[in-house]
Amino acid sequence: VSITAFRQDYAKDARSALDHFDTLFRSHRTEPELSGRVGITAPHAIGRRFLIPFLQPLAAAHPDLQFDLRLEDQMTDAVEAHIDIGIRVGVIRDRRYV
Repeated sequence: VSITAFRQDYAKDARSALDHFDTLFRSHRTEPELSGRVGITAPHAIGRRFLIPFLQPLAAAHPDLQFDLRLEDQMTDAVEAHIDIGIRVGVIRDRRYV
């Protein structure tokens, strides 16, 4: 059994996205303790494989930071759902998303 090139690229891109999260939160370490709600949505597979293991130590380090993690495979209205960070896989049909 071998991993397809697509899956290798998928894992590489997911790790890159997590590195960006890490950089974002590390850049604020000199500021007062992070607090508040961060709404995050991602597909089930990415959430279970990458986000949950990534967010656990971050949540432990910043107890006043609450993560509202929504694992769902369909697109949702990010504004209505109060999503701050949305991760999706596939073709982006709405140019408002990056």
